Amino acid sequence: QQLTKNLQTWKLFYFFFCFLVFISLQNKIRQDMKDTILEKSKELFLRNGFKTVGMDDIAQALHISKKTIYQYFPSKEDLVKAVLGYIYSLAFSKIAEISGKCETAIHEHFKIKESIDGILGKDFETSPCFFQLKKYYPEPFYEFEKKRCKDVKNHIENNISEGIKQGVYRKNLDKSFLAVQFIAGCDAIDLYEAFPEEIGKSISIKEHDNKFLEFYLRSIVTPKGLEIVENLIKNENEI
Repeated sequence: QQLTKNLQTWKLFYFFFCFLVFISLQNKIRQDMKDTILEKSKELFLRNGFKTVGMDDIAQALHISKKTIYQYFPSKEDLVKAVLGYIYSLAFSKIAEISGKCETAIHEHFKIKESIDGILGKDFETSPCFFQLKKYYPEPFYEFEKKRCKDVKNHIENNISEGIKQGVYRKNLDKSFLAVQFIAGCDAIDLYEAFPEEIGKSISIKEHDNKFLEFYLRSIVTPKGLEIVENLIKNENEI
């Protein structure tokens, strides 16, 4: 009788174990499909624009039905929000991975810029993606921007503190002010498009980012830091 009870207990345990394995596999399959949809949507949105790309385009690119996409994302706006969250997660996980692990705080800037360029993709420069995002999906856009600005500000303040300790940035810098100016400067590419005659010839996003980073770093570095900046720029130009 005790043996029978033990067998029943083991059967229940085995059934419960199999059930948990099944649920785990189902969740993994669902998550894999969700990640696949997000990655392909990111690629298409950043290349062609958030408004231009429709659910049909994504379904066709993935060789799945539009119904499958709607199982994970009930609407186009839900997908846009999820893709922004996905981009944000990729970018800031990469920043967290790099922060504090480079030779100097200056090297950190160049390494992060290179990594973010890789996440955005080679077609990002000619894409109308963020113009369309701001115009047609203002709420997700401003939510994304608010979170981005907050975390970039924290990162830049930490970078400045580290650079001061390393002797590559000048002492007594106003970290909060410089962090805000860094964000504003990075986003100033819009001015080239809005006032091309007043400011001059439009330049690419990559050219703007390179020029601004050099301008920003030259304004805060020590002689030791300046030597590092000039060497890194020289190496970039030779690639």
